[in-house]
Amino acid sequence: MSLSSRAIDHPRFVLVATLLVLFLAGYAALSTPVQRTPAITKAVVIVAIPYPDSLPSEAENDITRKVEEALTELQSVDFIASTSLRGASVTQIIFLDGVDPDEARREVKDLIDRIRNELPFGREVQPSVTDIDFDSAPLMLVTLAGPPGFDERALKKIAEEVEETIAEVDGVANTQLFGGKEREIHVHVNPDLMTQYGITLRQLRQALNDFNSKIPAGALDTSNIDRTVRNEAKFRNLNDIREAVVSSSEGRVIYVRDIAQVLDSNRRMLNVAQFDGKQCATILVNKEADINTLGAARAVNRLMDDLRQQYPDITFSISRDTSKEIWLMFRVLGSSALFGAM
Repeated sequence: MSLSSRAIDHPRFVLVATLLVLFLAGYAALSTPVQRTPAITKAVVIVAIPYPDSLPSEAENDITRKVEEALTELQSVDFIASTSLRGASVTQIIFLDGVDPDEARREVKDLIDRIRNELPFGREVQPSVTDIDFDSAPLMLVTLAGPPGFDERALKKIAEEVEETIAEVDGVANTQLFGGKEREIHVHVNPDLMTQYGITLRQLRQALNDFNSKIPAGALDTSNIDRTVRNEAKFRNLNDIREAVVSSSEGRVIYVRDIAQVLDSNRRMLNVAQFDGKQCATILVNKEADINTLGAARAVNRLMDDLRQQYPDITFSISRDTSKEIWLMFRVLGSSALFGAM
């Protein structure tokens, strides 16, 4: 008897088997991590070394060549590419397939640490050794915008709090904040007055550090108790900075206000974010590797609903949500599977 004849004679068995297959297929579709692109395991390490105020030729001779020579000890390397820029040297190391990215980064870092004393500025140079995580891809952009006239410093502070909250969501690898203004106190010195009073920039810098630090001031021994005395001088406002003593000689005290202007200003903006032509703060949310992108996106969207209630004056917008494209692809795949089953 053929298989088709047996199936006709036992319809219940065929029905149960079909339902079981459909159930297992549905379970697999819902439980399998859904991602936009397949996972890529490739060891790529980037070495970036700053060389302030240098020309590209100087960066090549003083840094790039030494780095490339040190990296010749590496094994399983596909190729090495270096770029000498104004003020920096960047080297990219691509390893062969099968090399563990974490192990590759550690090996490169060890080799760079060996030659740090040979680099310009010696130990003052802070090389950056990072590996590229291909699976830690952007999940979405979260934009915060305030009403007209809203303080951009306050918006930046709120964005930093929101960024910390988003970073705690399951499935989120890391976040990056762009835009917004950050408070910074500027001390504009008068060179003529500094020369007149015989004050140097090093003296001024040291005075500001001394008056804005917590340092041990000694010990106080009593009959029963030993006490540690600390100097808890911290600037609380602009006037405290102006009244900081820079020098005291021949009975005359020189204050910061005598040689400089102290202004409440903003940190220099290295990036700008705009929403509908208005200044805003934008948070780039990156997902972890091997996680369900749809689940992580839903968790972030639920968090946005809570944040909208917590900050009613702030407009929260989500853009470049990769989960929407994945969901569309998933629906197309499901429709194709359904038509195929029919």
